[in-house]
Amino acid sequence: MKGLVFDIKRYSINDGPGIRTTIFFKGCPLKCLWCHNPESQSFERQFFYYKDKCISCKFCVASCSADSIKFVDGALKRGECNFCLKCEEVCPGNSIKSVGSYYSAEDVLDFVVKDYHFYGLNGGVTFSGGEPLFQFDFLIETLKLLKKENLNIAIDTSGFIATEKILEAAKYTDIFLYDIKHFDSSKHKILTGVDNTLILKNLKELSNSGANIIVRIPIIPGINEDEENLINIKKFVKSLQGKIKIEPVFYHNIMQGKYELCGKKYSLNDIVVPDNSYKREKSRVLGVDYDEANRM
Repeated sequence: MKGLVFDIKRYSINDGPGIRTTIFFKGCPLKCLWCHNPESQSFERQFFYYKDKCISCKFCVASCSADSIKFVDGALKRGECNFCLKCEEVCPGNSIKSVGSYYSAEDVLDFVVKDYHFYGLNGGVTFSGGEPLFQFDFLIETLKLLKKENLNIAIDTSGFIATEKILEAAKYTDIFLYDIKHFDSSKHKILTGVDNTLILKNLKELSNSGANIIVRIPIIPGINEDEENLINIKKFVKSLQGKIKIEPVFYHNIMQGKYELCGKKYSLNDIVVPDNSYKREKSRVLGVDYDEANRM
């Protein structure tokens, strides 16, 4: 059994407590307008195309075993692809990069144990994406294998998955990083493509199981930042039982270039990246001390 992974990030400090290795799974059922990893949305392998590096040598055209690459108005256009990866191999400007590789559970284990001594008391492995729970069978097989090595495991999830699956994953998971994008279901659907009924239900079920949860709230200026929404999320989270912490995650725009690489358009170009005073105020509404959290 193999899973489709689009990136592995070592020495991560933003994907759960401590120093972690983050495995990014490809494919997500949500299509958030501000998605930081647009290459994670598709469940298929893709290519990044760096136009500024392309010298129009057309070696890629000649190498393509599917005869699917053409140049239109000086830019590469790709048709149906069999992922022979010849184009990536022959490109002298490194303008083509494949996105998505298949890993077995053993491959993942071999990779993460290399950094075992860096994890310390709190660190470990985080499964992110995309939505890792959508490659459920591969994820469970990998979780079981890593647990035999006593690795600390975190899952970063949207919560949009069958309830029985998230509860099964909880048996092998030390901490969940659980996103709530908006409390209002209809607005959640506009922003992400799905409503939040199942997401809120699963968070409640997960908390009832005794899972350790960090509820992460992406705060996007002009989109979901209003006080009513943040207070409703806080009240809901506070009503749950179990070990639950709230963590705001503030908008940044460093991912905008990825949209062009994927051949996508980014619709939120006018949003201003928030400053520290904005972050302190929104954190206060959520009952979080921004300065204290960022000293940790």
